[in-house]
Amino acid sequence: MPTTIQSDYEIDRSQQRLTAQQHKRLRKVVAGVRDMVEDALSLDSHAKRDENRLNDFANDTDGFRARARADRRDWLLLWVMCGTVLVYAVLEFMTSGDVAEMLACQMAPLFGVDPATGAMPIWLRRGAGVGFVASMLLITLLAKLVSGYALSALQTARGNLTRGDYGRSFRLNCGIWGIYFGKLAYVGAVATLYFWLFGFAQQRAAFMADLAAGQKQDQGSNGLAITIKDGAVQQEKSAPAESQSVPAGETISRLAGATGVFYATIVLLHAFVLILPAKGFSRELELAHFKKGRVEKRVVKSRGNEGRTLRAIYEHVRIAPEQYRGELVEATEPVHAAINNLYGRRVIGISGISNPPGSNPDGISAGIEPPPSSPNAPNGGVMAHGTNGHSHVTSAVPAFGANGTTHPASEAESPAMDWDAIFPPRQV
Repeated sequence: MPTTIQSDYEIDRSQQRLTAQQHKRLRKVVAGVRDMVEDALSLDSHAKRDENRLNDFANDTDGFRARARADRRDWLLLWVMCGTVLVYAVLEFMTSGDVAEMLACQMAPLFGVDPATGAMPIWLRRGAGVGFVASMLLITLLAKLVSGYALSALQTARGNLTRGDYGRSFRLNCGIWGIYFGKLAYVGAVATLYFWLFGFAQQRAAFMADLAAGQKQDQGSNGLAITIKDGAVQQEKSAPAESQSVPAGETISRLAGATGVFYATIVLLHAFVLILPAKGFSRELELAHFKKGRVEKRVVKSRGNEGRTLRAIYEHVRIAPEQYRGELVEATEPVHAAINNLYGRRVIGISGISNPPGSNPDGISAGIEPPPSSPNAPNGGVMAHGTNGHSHVTSAVPAFGANGTTHPASEAESPAMDWDAIFPPRQV
């Protein structure tokens, strides 16, 4: 059977495909551990942030407690403002029927509707009501924004006055009081508007009272007490009315009173929105949700999740196939110190790279040599005891101490873990 001879091109293409497949498998293996590394770093970052806040709270650094109280107060005021606006919008829409009808009649020709026919579309009335509510709310918020900006500028200028600026102080005070009176005048104008709208409510109440009275009259005229007997019409005496009707004025007051109460509430809401502080809208409220007990629980939870993630990373590297172990060790370099701190000794690291200054990932004091390791282990270090491939120690070899000197391992030390039994040496 003739043998197939491959050309250099085919051999090169096969080698490229094999390399691409190996690289793809390597990226897949590394991607999994990189996700765990990112999770561990994220948990550590969140825990450190919370720990710093707890430390600032305990030491009251830069007035931390006062800033936390101010943020919580402004956050509460912000929610009160939003709730007030929502209640206002609902109440205003409920009571805007009369003004919506009037506005819809004004806008009807723009939409090809003849108001004389009386067939006013319901969508046009609702649109007019929503437009009225939104307009009133926007005008109030705009008045609040402008007056608040002007008041803040005047108060800042008054705080920067120097000794002897009597004339300027008088003008600034007049401006500040002018803004206060302007707010009061705006509330008065809003109250006047709703008092005028209350007249429409009274007219509607009078119409409904007349309609109810007419219906009662019609019912009374139908009972004529007439009987026909032996071909002759006999009229009996009508029974007296059981009760007298309610006066028309009282009926109108009752029907229009509910609308008047709603209008008075709306005016108060306008005033409340205008005078309510709203500092929370202009700055970040990063400490608004800070509570010592809750943050302590969150730190404990974050550290627990971080520890589980670090142990999973180490186990993932430790049991990985030998051809991928070196790449995984390098991929997990950002969490090497954290893993060593977690285990209390150096269990993982890159050979030839010392720990960063100031760190003590071994968890042991200076002057004591690191625990035994293997070149094939995740720590990439040097074994403190040589082995012959079996489970017992054969001879002592120099080991590096924490001070950079070499000394023989003591025979009194506890037996080292047989890393070669866990990570078999590469076959050459």
